[in-house]
Amino acid sequence: MKVLENIRQRLTEKHDKPLLVVSTSLVEAGVDLDFPLVYRELAGLDSIAQAAGRCNREGRLKKGRTMVFSLEKAPQYVRAAASLARPYLDPDRRELIFSPETFTDYFRQRFFLLGEEELDRKKILARLQGPLDYSFRSAAEDFRLIDDAWQRPIIVPYDEAPELVDRLLEWDVRSAFRKLQRYTVNISEFMLQHLLDEGHVRELPEYPGTFYLENFALYSERYGFTPPGEIDNYNPEATII
Repeated sequence: MKVLENIRQRLTEKHDKPLLVVSTSLVEAGVDLDFPLVYRELAGLDSIAQAAGRCNREGRLKKGRTMVFSLEKAPQYVRAAASLARPYLDPDRRELIFSPETFTDYFRQRFFLLGEEELDRKKILARLQGPLDYSFRSAAEDFRLIDDAWQRPIIVPYDEAPELVDRLLEWDVRSAFRKLQRYTVNISEFMLQHLLDEGHVRELPEYPGTFYLENFALYSERYGFTPPGEIDNYNPEATII
């Protein structure tokens, strides 16, 4: 949150040097930032539109620019959507790329390519048409664009997080957990187990399933969570979509 505040402040000030921000796709999820130029790796058309929403958001310029590029080795889970989006970036179709008709056509092709079995693995639509014992809360929990079941949140020792963890032991549970949400990061199950084995992370015995990063050296305000060097197969591209 502090990083976003600093970015917003820099964007409103005049500087001799341009402000460059490198981020994962999380910045596309409703983050209110406004840049004159945005670069986005080729992905689904919806993801490209979300990235473009951070470009000239407040209409200060006559035109903003969103540039889409391709990496040689794109993550496997975005290749299908990216291949469908590519034709819409053709110069002859680019002017209408974000029109309702374009998105209708794009998602129709995506549905045809992936099929109902892939897009609705948990049979949410069928269950919503049945008896109401399947609650909308259950539907919301089942419906996730990104399946993050393989990820686990850990609390990082930043700002007031250490103090809040101590307050958990004083039974001010609800207030502390609510505030701790802003100091959590998601890591893979594999990485969590490695950090536990090496003593970098501990599970709070009073609250099973709640993990705290004991090694302060693995988190910085500037770079966020940085895994230890002994995790040889850590791939930072796993956080890019």
